[in-house]
Amino acid sequence: MDKEASNLWLDITEDPSHSWELTGFRKPGGINSRFAAWAPRELSWRWYRTFMNLAFATASPWVKSQLAQLSPTTHLGNPIVNIATWDGHELHFNLDDLMSFEELEFLLSATNHEITTVVEVGAGFGRLCHAINITIPTIERYVIVDLPKVIELSSQYLKHVLEYQEFSRIEFISTETLSNTERDLSCDLAIQVDGLQEMNESAIAAYMEIFSKSTRFYSRNVVAKYSPEAAGLSVKDEVAPLTLGRSQSKVDIWNTTELIHIYEQHIDHYTPPGHSCRLTQIDRLFPHYLNMLTIQQGIDVECK
Repeated sequence: MDKEASNLWLDITEDPSHSWELTGFRKPGGINSRFAAWAPRELSWRWYRTFMNLAFATASPWVKSQLAQLSPTTHLGNPIVNIATWDGHELHFNLDDLMSFEELEFLLSATNHEITTVVEVGAGFGRLCHAINITIPTIERYVIVDLPKVIELSSQYLKHVLEYQEFSRIEFISTETLSNTERDLSCDLAIQVDGLQEMNESAIAAYMEIFSKSTRFYSRNVVAKYSPEAAGLSVKDEVAPLTLGRSQSKVDIWNTTELIHIYEQHIDHYTPPGHSCRLTQIDRLFPHYLNMLTIQQGIDVECK
């Protein structure tokens, strides 16, 4: 049997840039990256696609059943798509849709389906709006408040993925004209997902006034900041400035024992005036995110 090492491993073992010292061989970029499946600082999609499979495998049957409804639009926009076998069928899924139904599952577990009016601030390309409009049959009006450029994209996306009747329920309000609008923004449910940590205080305060007019307010946002170095980034790479948002405590977000002490503070930061927090749930996939539902005080709202 030929026991000679391959040229690949001859090159690896002779590479002078690798340290073989016991004190540092497993640090990111060290020789252990060649022994492990992939390096911690992976430049391909392999870690991401593996995470997608784990997220899908551990999702609830309800989430999987909802994802199965989206097969015709799963590939729209050219996202990374994985394929799994579920309920005897081949199911294509992406992480955006999975997260939308995770969020919606929390919402429906917290409150009944009698929601007719929704205001969502910062809807992105419209993934959660899409999920809500095909899942909750009582929706009559859905208002999206966002930056003009983002509205250009979300309106195109939603018009493509929704039926005409579903799309006709949606109103788009630009942040540039929000202060001048005469439209009533009171609603059964206000939503803000993954955006408060990227806003300055004046914007947050303005939106909190809108949220205070809603019967219910659903938020899924990060509870703390983290050091860029903890994620293998440099300060210049950091995309979420440490001075934006109200939850600015700097912790190791991958140390869940540190996060335990942050959640209550986050709830105080983002409970709208005149509301009280009814239900919270640490995000299943990303524990530095918190799902929270607040209810307008003085109004008897049924919650499950």
